[in-house]
Amino acid sequence: MNLRAIQVTALLGGALIFQGALPPRADAAAPALAPRLVPETPNQTAGRLMAEQWLVIMRSWFKDGAQFVGHLQGLDIAGPRGENKFPAAPWTQRPLCGPLALAHHLAPLLPGGGGQPNPEEWLNLYANNIQVARYEKILDDITRVFQRRGLSPLVAHTAAMRQIFTRWDLYEHLIKFGVPNPQHRQVRGARNPYDPSAIPSDATDFYNRGLLFQRMGNFKDAAVEYERATRSRHAMAQASLAYLFETGQGVNRDLMKALELYQLAAQQGHSIAQYNLGRIHQNGLKHLNQVIAPNPALAEQYLRRAAAQGVVAAYHQLGILYYTQGGRVKLAALTPEQLKIWDKDGDGRVLPSENRLYQDAHDHFLLAARQGYGPSLHALGVMYQQGHGVKPDATRAAQWLEQAVQHEQPDSFYNLAQLHENGLGVPPNLPRAFILYRQAARMGHAPSQYNLGLFYYQGRRAGEQVTLQVVADFAKAHPAAALPAELARASAVLASTQARYLPVPGKANVKRLELLVPVGQGRHAAEVLGKLYDAEQPGEMPEPNHEVLGGDDPVRAYAWWWLAARRHQQAAITGRDSLQRLLTPEQLRAARTLAAQLQAELAAPKPASPMVDAQANASFAARDWSTGFFVSQNGYVITGKHLKLSGSRFQVVTENGAFPAQEVILSGDLDQYLLLKVGGDYQFPTLSLSYSHGARHRDPVQVLGNQFTFAQQGPGPRAALARSRIAAILGAQADPRFFTLHNPSLGDQLVFTFEKYLNKQGSPNTPTRPNMPQGNDLYRLQSASLKRLKAALHAAHNLLGNADLRIGYLLKEKLWYDAVNQRWHKLPHPQAKAFDAGEWVILDGRHIRVVPPLDQVENGRALLRVSVIPGMVERKSGAALRLSKLAEGTLVGPFDGLQGDLTALEKALGDAQFKMIRRTPGFRGAALLNNQGQAIGMFFPGYSGRTPDVFQNFSSYHKHVLKTDHLIAFLNRLPDVRYHTRPPALPKLAASEKLNFDSQAYLLAKARSAMVLVQVAADKAPTATAKVATKGDARP
Repeated sequence: MNLRAIQVTALLGGALIFQGALPPRADAAAPALAPRLVPETPNQTAGRLMAEQWLVIMRSWFKDGAQFVGHLQGLDIAGPRGENKFPAAPWTQRPLCGPLALAHHLAPLLPGGGGQPNPEEWLNLYANNIQVARYEKILDDITRVFQRRGLSPLVAHTAAMRQIFTRWDLYEHLIKFGVPNPQHRQVRGARNPYDPSAIPSDATDFYNRGLLFQRMGNFKDAAVEYERATRSRHAMAQASLAYLFETGQGVNRDLMKALELYQLAAQQGHSIAQYNLGRIHQNGLKHLNQVIAPNPALAEQYLRRAAAQGVVAAYHQLGILYYTQGGRVKLAALTPEQLKIWDKDGDGRVLPSENRLYQDAHDHFLLAARQGYGPSLHALGVMYQQGHGVKPDATRAAQWLEQAVQHEQPDSFYNLAQLHENGLGVPPNLPRAFILYRQAARMGHAPSQYNLGLFYYQGRRAGEQVTLQVVADFAKAHPAAALPAELARASAVLASTQARYLPVPGKANVKRLELLVPVGQGRHAAEVLGKLYDAEQPGEMPEPNHEVLGGDDPVRAYAWWWLAARRHQQAAITGRDSLQRLLTPEQLRAARTLAAQLQAELAAPKPASPMVDAQANASFAARDWSTGFFVSQNGYVITGKHLKLSGSRFQVVTENGAFPAQEVILSGDLDQYLLLKVGGDYQFPTLSLSYSHGARHRDPVQVLGNQFTFAQQGPGPRAALARSRIAAILGAQADPRFFTLHNPSLGDQLVFTFEKYLNKQGSPNTPTRPNMPQGNDLYRLQSASLKRLKAALHAAHNLLGNADLRIGYLLKEKLWYDAVNQRWHKLPHPQAKAFDAGEWVILDGRHIRVVPPLDQVENGRALLRVSVIPGMVERKSGAALRLSKLAEGTLVGPFDGLQGDLTALEKALGDAQFKMIRRTPGFRGAALLNNQGQAIGMFFPGYSGRTPDVFQNFSSYHKHVLKTDHLIAFLNRLPDVRYHTRPPALPKLAASEKLNFDSQAYLLAKARSAMVLVQVAADKAPTATAKVATKGDARP
């Protein structure tokens, strides 16, 4: 088939498919309609999917870069394939159809060559409104996760987008069809899209799958997956399953089961589970014959724990708890000592402003309000309005309520409206009061509905509202706070005008301007504004909309009172019944029709979910961090003692929450270990320890810890796993306290190519070159080059003197080496030692003397591997630089000084032409795991400086790991540390359940659950936190 035939076939096939799949295009002569999205019918969706599949086949026909020439009207498609220009269809209009639709859909596929459109292109051009909504929901979820890690909103949003687009294989099916991809549902196949990690595990996979199902509204399958994850005490799965049992989503509602699961998760420190337990015990809960009675003492206990872990909503709930208790306290219940503390002015009575429980409530509301929590902002406004716990202050009440109304709370609209209507704390402003009443009334707030009806019943005209759309440049040049003064300079009657700008959905460069002006001044204000607008902006100002606020209208009064009466507002019931006798039958019919219309338009605020996502915005001001591990269920954590160099206030961060921790002072720890204790009666998952005598040479091991990632955007540790094997059961200088790993897995690893060795002759790194050294000569050449490289790194920084340097060969395929005959084999051979793909082969002058086949090694030549401490150093300029980056700069250059300015070593480095081809981040603390999921070794950076040549095991950071024998001896000094040395037991599955269970993944998940992030901050704790810790004194 020639190219022209392919083109004709494409056009005809596309016309047939799309003609049946998409609606016809609107007639060009028809009146212009407002752009709108047109949802697909099932037939259209099926047709579109068929066409997209067919277009992929078409695209493969053009993969060789053929000239694509056509003569379709309105398309510029002449020229080479990489220069085609197709106009993007505006998808706010009806979709294209026929040959033009095929050309349009084929256009974005041609320039890229092969495959489907990239994710961004697909979202912008092909996704329907439902798919876009799914994408935006997932994007918002991931953005919040990144924000909780300390990233700014903008950086978190960018990171979330990058994650979706780089892992499109996981998200594509979810966004397009609303369910996870079945191909990603195998155990160890799923990855948590909300928390990217290098470590897969069975329990985490079950939880992640449940999370995806729950996000998409499939609660039944979510419950099944959560239940599987709970078998290994996965706290997040326990809390999520508890929520489903509490609400009856996907399972039969069972309050006792929900309470049990919440308690199991709370025992492991899950902050939201603690919050939910506090909420349940505070208010009580009832379903059928299941009753959980209120228990204020237990509620306070759980809420205080959740608040200490940064759950903002817990501060608010504590405020409500104390406020409720303050309203019930009786003067007679106070002891003389308590009365003396409460009665500040000594008049023998306790005013509401002197109520200590109200004051406790105020302080907790304040802690949440400072982090932008809407309900607490409202509560503070009410307390200042009523003088509860504070002196009455209408001005401060208005200030708090102004912030609260930004959270779309009807009570806040109502309270602020009352202040504006009566001139309390703010100048009287009837237009603003009317607007606020109306906003609350449209959310179903009965008192606001009654007050709004009162305006119409009494014939009060609050003012006028002028609304129009303006360009963003005008809004920037005339801010809402300054615009009224500008209008008043042109006309004094507009001095009381109020202005505000609101976003216009889908129009980033347009703002909606709302002006509230006195009665009768609406058109005059529009004229003055028009002159100001026309003087600065091209074209005429858009025609504004005018609305009279209030006025004599008994029909509207009846409609609003009818709505309020449905919510049992007594004054509204009385007013409705009175109006019903006064209105004519025609007016009554009109009023009831209007009431029904208003009822249909009500938008009640969404109730808060018990599974709140209300972590604190203010992050722990960490100065340094390290990996840590729970070694005892009652909260003992082992971590690196190097943290003490940065402060003495510690925080333990788990996937369930963050916990303050205190140092446990013990001596004689060889400068390695720091023992911390988390307060409370928790039951944390622990890392099983094992004595090292069972370990053998060449045993496979796993290094588990948090990597110090290269791209640091806020606190960015990443849980990761490295696999290695034991090279020696002794450390450097035959130290029996240490293991030596085969691979330098602990530090930052850099891999370089190079053209020349660093000997005087500058021998080329091309083993195929004639007269190139071989065998022992090559080994001596590589050793001499390593000595010069080590000297160069040590001169750059003394910590680089601890770097591990190796010149070797990275295998692409598995090979066998016969040390007797000094030969490499591609197939198993008697007396030959196996080397796996990805393994480094290093000439040692003793056992390995021959270079492996160059076609079986990466880059076909020797490579340089450098392993350094994953840390930062301060340069003379004051800027911090990562050690691995400093090592890279030392080797790569640039060496662009004058020839006479370069030392012999710098010249040799420049001639060698090092080029980095790979880098892997190192660990800040790690545990060495055997195949039973137990720690047989542990490593943390040293606390005191030591001479590298004498104390290599403690000072180097590549492959020497301290055995757990020393750690166990260290823990034995404290009887309260209840560590265990039993291998983790595998879960028992139901006999009828078919499940491909991966025991190694399960054991890794158990170890991973005990791993934490330990942060250290400055010695002085924030005053707000200290204040919370002292609440509750002088209570009856």
